[in-house]
Amino acid sequence: MPDSLELVIVLVQPKFEGNVGAVARSCANFGLDSLVLIDPPPFGDEAYERALHAQDLMLNAPQFDSLEQAMENVKADTWVATTGKANINPKCHRRNPETPMELFESFEEGRKVALVFGREDNGLSNEEIELCDRVATVPTSDGYPVMNLSHAVTVFLYEAARGREIERLKPLATDTNHREAFVKMFDEFVDHLELPEIRERNSKLLFRRMVSRSQPTQWEFYTLMGVFNQGTRLLKGWKPGENDHEDFDVELGEEPPEDIEE
Repeated sequence: MPDSLELVIVLVQPKFEGNVGAVARSCANFGLDSLVLIDPPPFGDEAYERALHAQDLMLNAPQFDSLEQAMENVKADTWVATTGKANINPKCHRRNPETPMELFESFEEGRKVALVFGREDNGLSNEEIELCDRVATVPTSDGYPVMNLSHAVTVFLYEAARGREIERLKPLATDTNHREAFVKMFDEFVDHLELPEIRERNSKLLFRRMVSRSQPTQWEFYTLMGVFNQGTRLLKGWKPGENDHEDFDVELGEEPPEDIEE
């Protein structure tokens, strides 16, 4: 989905105040500040509790009497009707929906899209669907296809945000030198276990193959290296308390990371 896509969530005559609050919270979770309400119920304790820190978004959402009135006042390039009832009749084109993935992958940069969600019991009317440019649905089970209103909104918001980059500390990856040192340490550990020759050879071979397929982080590498190092020292006769801070001998040109914070 383009990063510059602007979304508006439109709720048509939601019956339950709690759902309005939950939708407001989901909008805030995904950084969306455009919520439109059409003939909503009065807001009480449940709405405020569900909205939590998104109460301002809920209270400041513009309200209209009908979808037609909302369309006259809210400017959007594309209006998308959502439905839990997918059409299976090839002669009826009113409810031929796209999935959220198909929908968002089709939009170009800078598009403003209004997602229209219907009533909890009856959804959108045929007339309301015909007012919209496109139709979309979440591919749920045929046995129970209709989702809770706030859950459906959240699925669409997640799909819209799926390609978004998130700020995070990416763990440092290991390289060939790390993996070779890891295998060398394991081999030394196995050498002191006095295993039968065939078992020793197989253990070393399988461990090398497993490490070659994996991509452990440097945190994982140094932690496991420390375990094998201490195990090898114990097998050599080392006793806890004797030179506890002896580091394993691995020439990687860098210091091991500090302890991982919980």
